Amino acid sequence: VEYRREKQFRLMISYLKPSQEDKILCVGVGSGREIEVLNNYVYKIYGVDISQGFLDYCNNRYGDRFEGYLCNLEQDKTIYDSNSFDKVVCLNVLPYFSKSGVHNFFCEMSRIMKKGGLMFLFTLNAKFPYAEALQKQIFKQRLKDSRAIYFYRPLSDYINILSKYDFIISDL
Repeated sequence: VEYRREKQFRLMISYLKPSQEDKILCVGVGSGREIEVLNNYVYKIYGVDISQGFLDYCNNRYGDRFEGYLCNLEQDKTIYDSNSFDKVVCLNVLPYFSKSGVHNFFCEMSRIMKKGGLMFLFTLNAKFPYAEALQKQIFKQRLKDSRAIYFYRPLSDYINILSKYDFIISDL
């Protein structure tokens, strides 16, 4: 698991090429792993999450280098103005969203991202090795623990939704 995260972060930095001038939004801040990595390149990271606890944790951990807001991007808009962000990072968040929630997410990202901005998005899909077996394992454990369940959908669903909101998909 740790190697996979390190690889995600290397890919994220390689793709985004963050610089001090960039304004970056982290969607689903969680425990702040992405924030920690990005703070090596950018002075301040902005973030949204549905958990006030995670936001408080990141605010306490990163101080004035993080500014986070409570937001349920599956159904709501963010507080940010249009064309606010150069780059967006979203790791392992969308599998928790319904299909309509994924639409809302990309609609909102297309509004708050600057033209020509970059988004680094990671989500499990059918091309991910062992995705189906992993999903079954996660599903059983999350049911047992009364935790949120991942929605599994074909990669084509994401591609179709991205296209609808004029995002351009590139390989790393």
